[in-house]
Amino acid sequence: MDVTKISASGPALALFALLTLAPLVKADLITNGDFSDVTPSLTTNQICTTYTAVYPYGACSAADWTGKYQIGDDRTIGVFGVSFGIPQPDPGGATNALILQTYFNEVTPTATQSIDIPTTGTYTLTFYAANRSAPAGNNGPQTVSVLLDNSVLPGGTYSGLSGGWTQETLDFSATAGIHSLTLEGLLTSTGDVSAFIDDVSLIPAAVSTPEPSSFSSVGLTLLVIAAFLTSRHRFVAGSASRFRK
Repeated sequence: MDVTKISASGPALALFALLTLAPLVKADLITNGDFSDVTPSLTTNQICTTYTAVYPYGACSAADWTGKYQIGDDRTIGVFGVSFGIPQPDPGGATNALILQTYFNEVTPTATQSIDIPTTGTYTLTFYAANRSAPAGNNGPQTVSVLLDNSVLPGGTYSGLSGGWTQETLDFSATAGIHSLTLEGLLTSTGDVSAFIDDVSLIPAAVSTPEPSSFSSVGLTLLVIAAFLTSRHRFVAGSASRFRK
């Protein structure tokens, strides 16, 4: 019997099992989902925009996001000196939020990111959304749609948003490759309407995995087995050595 194979089998078996049973880490396919990376940086209560032709604020852009949108920091003070009313605290942990605002049919607000889908399958998009609730003269709630490659996803239209942050979840199928994901505000002629978006994330759809505590138990059990097999090997090897003498 080759005792060197026994010595390797115990720890190797345990390590292999631990690696096999370890939960998969799901990489977020969205970057800068909390809109914290903005150039130039915002200070408290500031607003900036990618589309100065309509929005009366300084120019800026959020890393990895294109389109016609605004970014607000904290509650933000609008051009008329009143608060935009971005709900606090911010769900993304940062202080910035995306603003999708329509001005009397002048512009369709959009924020688009190019995403690289690694494999064909189902993916889960999550984000927080809220409607502008201040000033009181605001002309009604904004409607937000989610588009993949310029087409609205099934179930991807959100209307009647509340004035507080609500997490929205959308599962959709996508083929492997580069796609565009867009958050879009509804173009309306009824007045000045806005929605806030934050903490955007996209990951492969959830799969059933054991609870973390179960992994701890399995890991401990495997370590005990490895220790037993290693000690058993040492006993067998020692006995064989004495026998050969």
